[in-house]
Amino acid sequence: MLRLLVVRYLRRRAIRQMGEAFDLADGRDARGAVRCHERATVLWRAVEVLRCP
Repeated sequence: MLRLLVVRYLRRRAIRQMGEAFDLADGRDARGAVRCHERATVLWRAVEVLRCP
């Protein structure tokens, strides 16, 4: 049950980070966009690891 909650939390954070990356890219902040995209990628990888026991 705890694993499911952690996966849901990480997934929500990854989605937020990706949205922020797009917002920064629209504002022409390439470095910030890349950083947010990298964070989102790391969070998605963590979700995948936790989903597959």
